[in-house]
Amino acid sequence: MKTKTLLLGFIVGGIAAGVTTLLSAPASGKETRNYIKENSNQWRNQLLDLKISLLDLKNSTTSATKEGKEVISTFISDVKILLADWQEDINPNQEQLKFELNSIQETVNELESQIQADQSILVNK
Repeated sequence: MKTKTLLLGFIVGGIAAGVTTLLSAPASGKETRNYIKENSNQWRNQLLDLKISLLDLKNSTTSATKEGKEVISTFISDVKILLADWQEDINPNQEQLKFELNSIQETVNELESQIQADQSILVNK
């Protein structure tokens, strides 16, 4: 019984919706079909324009990616060259600093020996 009622409700509702649609349509079926035909060309043109724009965007992105890779590669190689040059420039200074540090260490050792010798002389007196 419930299934018959449900089915009857769908049929009556469908008929009512169809009648309401036909009576409340702003234009006749022929006018509506003409409107759809006219606008379908417009929609097709808009979709074609969108497709072309998306292809242009894709090409631009691909081009920018390639250029970016080239710029980054060039930048990295320039940084490597600059670092190598800097190491070459600083090497003589490092050697000089090592020499001076050794000289200072020797002087400190001599002073410590001198102080210890002076203290032992004072202690023995």
